[in-house]
Amino acid sequence: MGREKEYRQRLKYQVGSAKKKTLENQVAVELKSNLGMNETEARLLASRIGRWLLSRPEVRGPEQILVEAVDGRNGFVRNGRGATKKVKSTAFSPEDLELELEMGLAAMQLGRVLRLIEEAYAQDALLSAKQVGMICNLTPTS
Repeated sequence: MGREKEYRQRLKYQVGSAKKKTLENQVAVELKSNLGMNETEARLLASRIGRWLLSRPEVRGPEQILVEAVDGRNGFVRNGRGATKKVKSTAFSPEDLELELEMGLAAMQLGRVLRLIEEAYAQDALLSAKQVGMICNLTPTS
């Protein structure tokens, strides 16, 4: 008999590879190697440092982009000539691959769209459907 078939092997490899390249993992490795922290302490501290760094308005993470969005939640104008401001959005996150592995492609795409909208809303801005579609490379029918 042959060996047992492993499904979604490439996707599992991509998830593992993306996890190793995250900011939190890089900080955890530095904390373990330079400060001699144990695994649990390094991961906990690295996760807090990573969240703090990415929440700073002047710092843009490796997976984040600046998008021009409508300023203010109530300032939306149909023709798009309202006041705008730069918004920091996460176009890709390593959690996207984990979500795709667990729930499938459609759930991952929906999660990505919702994350973009929530991030803009938290920064008091609105993204249009056209902008979300361009960032996520989605059409209205997909």
